[in-house]
Amino acid sequence: LPGRPLTELKVRELSLRPYDLVISDLKMPQMGGIELLENISAKNLNVLTVIMTGFGTVETAIDAMKRGAYDYILKPFKVEEVIHVVQRGLEKQRLAAENLRLKEALSLYKVSEAIAASLSEKWKLERVDSILRAILRSAVFELVDRRDVPAKVVIDEYVAVAGAFFGADEPGFVNAA
Repeated sequence: LPGRPLTELKVRELSLRPYDLVISDLKMPQMGGIELLENISAKNLNVLTVIMTGFGTVETAIDAMKRGAYDYILKPFKVEEVIHVVQRGLEKQRLAAENLRLKEALSLYKVSEAIAASLSEKWKLERVDSILRAILRSAVFELVDRRDVPAKVVIDEYVAVAGAFFGADEPGFVNAA
């Protein structure tokens, strides 16, 4: 956007593709720096904005910063000063983006840990369930082998024990044997 006045068309251009940095004068034809900051803020554009002016006051600097300017440079300025402001601002943006990526990665890690823990618990419960069914099956077979106990008593005891282990409401718990 160098050398052209920032009209509404230029603000729209800012939202069409990402820009890392906008350096704007406070006083420009058609749209001033404060109005530019308001437009950038209204469109939620993530762009580092530096305002420069030869007519600066403490009040205008504070106003620009409140409206979203990253920094405020007074004319005449040294090129090194502008380079320093831009480098510092871009580093801030890089760190903010890295922070966001790390938070997202941490969030994904926590979700994957929770899923892994959930699967582990499910696997443990399935193993315990399998072991309890095997023990119950062995106990029932041993009761059946005893000739002095009627078959109906063995089945009734099996159903009672299986219901206690696996829940009477669990479908198919009688099939554990």
